[in-house]
Amino acid sequence: MRKYYKMVDSIEKPEPQSSGSVECKKNREQKKKRKIGRHYFMKKQICTILENVGMAGGIKTETKAILMQNCLDVSPFEEQMKQYFPKDGTIKESEYEYRLDLRKECVFTIDPLTARDLDDAVSCKELPNGTPLDEIVAEKGTSVYMVQSVYHMLPKELCMICSLLPGEDKLAFSVFWEMTPDDKIPEDAQLPTIHGGFKSEDLKHVVLRLQNIALNLREGRLKGDSVVEIAANCNKQKFNAKRAGEQSIELYLIHYIDLHQPVVEKAVVMDVKDNSFDAVVISTGYNVRIYLNNLEENVKYEFLCNKQDKEDNKLRNLVLLWPEKNGLSAVRQIIAMFSIITVTLTKKEKSLKLEAKLGRPDNIDP
Repeated sequence: MRKYYKMVDSIEKPEPQSSGSVECKKNREQKKKRKIGRHYFMKKQICTILENVGMAGGIKTETKAILMQNCLDVSPFEEQMKQYFPKDGTIKESEYEYRLDLRKECVFTIDPLTARDLDDAVSCKELPNGTPLDEIVAEKGTSVYMVQSVYHMLPKELCMICSLLPGEDKLAFSVFWEMTPDDKIPEDAQLPTIHGGFKSEDLKHVVLRLQNIALNLREGRLKGDSVVEIAANCNKQKFNAKRAGEQSIELYLIHYIDLHQPVVEKAVVMDVKDNSFDAVVISTGYNVRIYLNNLEENVKYEFLCNKQDKEDNKLRNLVLLWPEKNGLSAVRQIIAMFSIITVTLTKKEKSLKLEAKLGRPDNIDP
């Protein structure tokens, strides 16, 4: 079986080849081959194996490999980080003295039913110069949702304190707008009382000044301000976390099919190519490619398009001619975009990939 390794390389960039091994040169006299992923490094390449991730194929190892491949930090928080957030969700009586009590109002989150954290409504407290916890959270950038677990961006205890769970009292900040059905603010809308002898024109002047400051700050961020670096890291981590979640779902799907194969499913055709056609399995959303050289024996095919259509990249239809078999009559099947087909899914040997084979159209329900 293959092994996964975490590796740091240096000196020169490798050229990926088809082999599944890597040649690590410890010195000029001694050479040693080791497997690392699917790349083959040239003789002069020097690399250091930092960690043996484990044998390929297992759920735990493959999940860990996905997280490392996407550079996602899912390490647990150290015990000392607990000093930077409350120990529990108990609300002091003094809090009710100056806060607006919204417990009897219709307050709800917009998280989907599948959400593991109810955190779309959040509060924020500005801390002087930040804390070590702030720095770690900025590095993590996002929560990571895998099939079997979730790795929170914040400490789990803090997530439970902040999460807007139904029936539990929580501290929150709210913003209210009064608007008409056509999304306009009413002219007679009740505005807050202005204190200190100021007038609305004074507020307007301040707002316009703040707008100019915001524009200047935004321009500065585009020139390398640290805020942009934090935002860029968050965006990158969110993208990586999304990709890791998708890969985790695919990993579990492959293991499920490996346990129950062959699995027969319906799919919808999305594209017809010269030597194959692509389809999406309706029940899972998994993309599969069916190759024409992998059709059942004696199945013939032809394309319904002329040479000019092919040069103009127009949509083509594929016609399959299924012969008589086991008492079944011959069938003429047309494969075009959005055609519903039957596919048989199996896991490839020695690989975490699925193989799809087209089923005879008699198996398709009308």
